[in-house]
Amino acid sequence: MLIALDYDGTYTEDPELWHGFSFTARLRGHTVMVVTMRHENDSNKRELGHLAGKIDGIVYTGRNRKKDHMASLGYYPDIWIDDKPHLVFHDAVPQQIHTRKNLKSRCSACKHVFCPVKYIIKAY
Repeated sequence: MLIALDYDGTYTEDPELWHGFSFTARLRGHTVMVVTMRHENDSNKRELGHLAGKIDGIVYTGRNRKKDHMASLGYYPDIWIDDKPHLVFHDAVPQQIHTRKNLKSRCSACKHVFCPVKYIIKAY
């Protein structure tokens, strides 16, 4: 199985747990990749560099929906582990000013109504 593990808010909440998980999964023949909404740049590569040898790879989506980005690279995870599962299917919502006019909008992908302020993701 290919297991996609989120970094910020998932891995970072309990690194020892995810090291053990990754070690056991890889020992059993599974592939574990960190998939993050961060941009691929030198700063992020340095910060996530400690994962080398503990996982099978890191994919930086640059704020794009994780599922589509992974597919564009030829990866099709069997399992997604993410504290914000909507980001597997949706791009990160850009930060915006909370006004009555933009309080509710529809997702272009699934047409669900949501409050954009609820899903603001910090820019990394």
